[in-house]
Order: sequence, then structure tokens, then C-alpha cells
Amino acid sequence: MTDEQEQRLKADRRDAKRSSGSLPDQYPPENNQSANKRVGEVGTDLNLTEAQRSKLHRSITGDQRLTYHQIKAEAERILKEEEEG
Repeated sequence: MTDEQEQRLKADRRDAKRSSGSLPDQYPPENNQSANKRVGEVGTDLNLTEAQRSKLHRSITGDQRLTYHQIKAEAERILKEEEEG
């Protein structure tokens, strides 16, 4: 990502936060705490067990730039894998 793209993303985030009070799902989280919160939200939304949440967390560790929808897709992949497994 270029510096210009990064600055534009930051400006979009500021505008989104001002209008809604929170960061919309389509934006990547800004830090590890935000990324962990998104994993927790996905876990709650999909009723993941602690073992499934841990597997999801390990699966995406190191890629903090994932959006809620990308994290959810990974969680759904894990669930499908377990069903087939």
C-alpha cells in the first residue's frame, strides 16, 4: 500500500468513526486489540466454541489487516473443514 493510499484509508476511517461512532466492518482493524475484538465478534456471531476460536485466532495471526467479513469467511472455512473432517 502506498503512503497516499494509507493516508486516504486513515481519512476514511476518521470520517466513518465520526458518522457512526465505531469502525465499519469493511475497514481493516487499526491494531491488535481491534483485530482481537473482530475475532471475538465473529466467534459470537457464529457460536464458535473456545477451541474453534483458538483455531481461528491461530489461523489469522500475523494478518491484522483482515476485515470482519474476511475473518468470518475464514471462520466459516474452519467450520466447514470440521464438518467434513
